[in-house]
Amino acid sequence: MTLQVNSISDDSLSITQKESIPRMTGLVPNSVSPVLKTEILINLPLTYEGTVSVEEFIVELLDDNDATFSKELYILSADASAMTLTVKFPGAWSGDYRLRATSATYGRLDNSDLGLTVKS
Repeated sequence: MTLQVNSISDDSLSITQKESIPRMTGLVPNSVSPVLKTEILINLPLTYEGTVSVEEFIVELLDDNDATFSKELYILSADASAMTLTVKFPGAWSGDYRLRATSATYGRLDNSDLGLTVKS
């Protein structure tokens, strides 16, 4: 690929597109209390090729019914051998949520099948 800006050309870089988006494969537990702080285990795909570390990821809590709500969660640990992240859920209003995990290297992981229910 050749990139040209202001009459200057550069073809030293390349882009490789992955065939599929890595998908989070599980949340444990997938239902939590609105008032209790809870550790949540996020299962990453066993085929994930990136670095699994606390510094590599950002995990956010998203409200299914309010697109403006986003809260970054604290990542307690990352286990590369088990392909898991452990985050601290601080509590939230009752409702349906999603966790969005974003890798600094690969971008967002697919979370379309994994919901988090917050209820008493």
